[in-house]
Amino acid sequence: MELRVEGNVLEIGDSRVSFRHEIKKTLVREELIIVLLDVPVGERDNSNVIGVDRSGDKLWEIEPVVENRERDSPFMNIVERGDGEIWALNWRGDEYCLDPKTGEVLKKEFRRF
Repeated sequence: MELRVEGNVLEIGDSRVSFRHEIKKTLVREELIIVLLDVPVGERDNSNVIGVDRSGDKLWEIEPVVENRERDSPFMNIVERGDGEIWALNWRGDEYCLDPKTGEVLKKEFRRF
C-alpha cells in the first residue's frame, strides 16, 4: 500500500482523505492507518488521533481523555511498542494504550520526562 502525506491530505493509493489539521504522523497496522493531526497553537483539539481504513473511511476518532474539555491537551505522538500495542502520548506525560480497531482507551500510564 502506497501512502503519501501532503499537508492535511492523506493519499492511500488512488484515494485522497482530507483532515481538519495537517498530518503530523501516520502508523500503518494491517488494514488500519492511524493518523496523528498536528493541532495548531491557539486551537483546542483533544481528539487528534484518528483511525481510517485503506479506503480512507474514518473508523474512529480518539475520545478526549481530559476531564475538563476546556483544558488543552492534544496528543503529540503515536507509537507502536515492541509488544504491538499502539500508544498515544500527550504533552503532559500521559500515555494511552488504544484498541486499534475502535480507538478506545484501554489503559493509561504517566511518564515523567
